Amino acid sequence: MCIDMSSRCFAHAPGIVVMANEGAVCLIVCNCGLQLFIYYKDKKGPLIKCYVDAIIENTGEVLDMQLNQTPHCPACQKMLGRIQLVHNRAALVVDPETVKLVPFDKYFTRQKL
Repeated sequence: MCIDMSSRCFAHAPGIVVMANEGAVCLIVCNCGLQLFIYYKDKKGPLIKCYVDAIIENTGEVLDMQLNQTPHCPACQKMLGRIQLVHNRAALVVDPETVKLVPFDKYFTRQKL
């Protein structure tokens, strides 16, 4: 699978993440364990916001939300954050108590495929 995002092309397979610049493909997971979406995080550091246009695969309701709405986890109903404009891009400003980032390669090394 190859995903082209703004002239960055990277491929992933179970256990492999090919970095593009400083970024990587990551899973965004609720603290209850539910996988919310797959996200391309373009910089290193803690998860503060998720740009909606960098969500690769949406398994929740984040892409369907409007500005200033608050998406909730479908499983535990905890608030994930708030949809806001950040640098003129729609983004989920995450609640760090509810949402965590799991690098794709670490996820696949823990899961039995």
